[in-house]
Amino acid sequence: MTSDGTLAVLEHLIAYPTIAGQPNGELVAEVAERLERTGAAVTILPAHRDDAQNLHAVLGPSDAPGGLLLAAHSDVVAVDGQPWTHDPFALHIEHGRAYGRGTADMKGFLAAALTAMTEVDHRGLRRPLHLALSSDEELGCCGVRPLLDTLAGLPVPPAAAVVGEPTMLRVAERHKGKAAARVHVRGRAVHSSVASRGVNAVVFASRLITGLLDLQDELAAEAQDSGYTVPHATIGIGPICGGVSVNIVPDRCRLDVEVRALPEQSPDDLMGRMRARAAPLEAEMRAVHPEAAIVFEPLASYPGLRPAPDPAFAREVASGEAAVAVDFGTEAGLYQQKLGIPVVVCGPGDMAQAHQADEFIAVDQLTRGEDLIRGLAQRLYG
Repeated sequence: MTSDGTLAVLEHLIAYPTIAGQPNGELVAEVAERLERTGAAVTILPAHRDDAQNLHAVLGPSDAPGGLLLAAHSDVVAVDGQPWTHDPFALHIEHGRAYGRGTADMKGFLAAALTAMTEVDHRGLRRPLHLALSSDEELGCCGVRPLLDTLAGLPVPPAAAVVGEPTMLRVAERHKGKAAARVHVRGRAVHSSVASRGVNAVVFASRLITGLLDLQDELAAEAQDSGYTVPHATIGIGPICGGVSVNIVPDRCRLDVEVRALPEQSPDDLMGRMRARAAPLEAEMRAVHPEAAIVFEPLASYPGLRPAPDPAFAREVASGEAAVAVDFGTEAGLYQQKLGIPVVVCGPGDMAQAHQADEFIAVDQLTRGEDLIRGLAQRLYG
């Protein structure tokens, strides 16, 4: 059974409402204090916002090669409007489940890591054990980039990494990448009785959507990977708004779009193909009104995770089980891209619970998560 200590750590972590985009300093300070008590060298780092922080800690000889990095994020998604049965920021244990915002995604992994690291004899380690804690992963992985710069600049960076997103402790060696943008369609407003003199931004936005859906059909025919629930790149159309009154031709429309690309595809390149679909529509608009435009405002972008050329690390973490693909995105592709090391995604809990009301992690998953981290740490003594 999971130690009471792990649940106590998780209870503390859940109590900090570290909603993405909001301050996380109190949680980072507590994590730093806990790690320092284990003998870790801890550095609290600036992030991409003044009120956000990242953290890097290392147990053992930091100048030795072959180190392992455990990677987590501190932020969670909001609970507004969700029908929670219990206080989402107070851990509730019932029927073998630990409920609370972030229990699955991904404070459960962080709690298991902190507990397992308290048992590590840092003086006996021959290779270092690193822990990285990022901010604002839920906002398109934007907070981890300054942390990656720090890790890449270490005299001896880690040699491999485990990103502890919830996979039910199955080892994932690949996931899709993503690029997202806010599209601003700017037309010309006129009275609807003379609509032909205007440029209807809502109409052109709808035509763009049709073109993007056609592009998705093309992408589906170009490359597929049966390991994913949807085996090809996808285009998502999000919130859309435009116009003020039916008797005025709308001169503004805004919509959010995203593309999720297979690991071997560049999300930014596919976003470029989306922009190309807008180009002829923009030209048509400008033939009526020269100041009309379709502008793509980037919101987020991160690469997919590719299988490492040498599968030895994935096999080591998986203990012989086959590695899988996961449908959701993580920071793993960024760690892989920036550090050039083998990276897998593996953590306790079920991503199906993430972002939901009454989010939970099974207590036995925490137990197994601790065991995984203990086992990985043991290999650093040899």
